[in-house]
Amino acid sequence: MDPNPDLGHEVETGTGELRLPLARRVVAEGLGTALLVMAVVGSGIMATRLSPGDVGLQLLENAIATGGALVGLILMMGAVSGAHFNPIVTLVDRALGSIPTRDALAYVPAQIAGACAGAALANLMFDLPVVELSTHRRASRSEEHTSELQSPCNLVCRLLLEKKK
Repeated sequence: MDPNPDLGHEVETGTGELRLPLARRVVAEGLGTALLVMAVVGSGIMATRLSPGDVGLQLLENAIATGGALVGLILMMGAVSGAHFNPIVTLVDRALGSIPTRDALAYVPAQIAGACAGAALANLMFDLPVVELSTHRRASRSEEHTSELQSPCNLVCRLLLEKKK
């Protein structure tokens, strides 16, 4: 068997220049979002169990696990769909004209469904109820908003930097 077979086509690099079937890209967005949310939620649960009482260490554990998962998922799914994993990122990519409206309208529901499934699976992995409302109160309103905006902003910056190349 030839170790370098000629596949007869170019490989998608995540730039959107090659158009893979929409269904394949939508599945990649949904699955990638599910895996990312599962990593974020799961690492948060695990960090609280590994380091009870040490919030600083919990944040470090969660950040390292989340960063590793994000890098792996971008490398894995970026070549298929662009690895948006977030409706805000998808809508910014649409606003920049990088993806058509039809694709954005398909990606967003897949991402929302993937996020819900990822959170539910993370809870199941740790023997928690499948759906559980958070009771954690942040120190301030600005902390809540800042933490919710940080991740999409990071992904949008990555998207903007890629478009400049």
